[in-house]
Amino acid sequence: MMHGHTHGVKGGMERAALFAMQAEADVLLHGHTHLPRQEWLDAGERVAGQILQKPLLVCNPGALQDGRFGTLTLNNQGILFGFGSL
Repeated sequence: MMHGHTHGVKGGMERAALFAMQAEADVLLHGHTHLPRQEWLDAGERVAGQILQKPLLVCNPGALQDGRFGTLTLNNQGILFGFGSL
């Protein structure tokens, strides 16, 4: 989980995704762009010159100041990210 500004998410997700991959994360939850996002990167995809060894869920809930939020559910069945609004 990161705000995203230190990994340049406004210019693209590669640096942030590479950081998550190197940390062996299953989920990259970030902010900074204020744009809702949910994307699965599949194992075998190339990210910043590296090959993902396992799937990575990249998500951004949007901006709470705009009334948007996200929910992240982790259980034995998998990972679920959802969007909500106030």
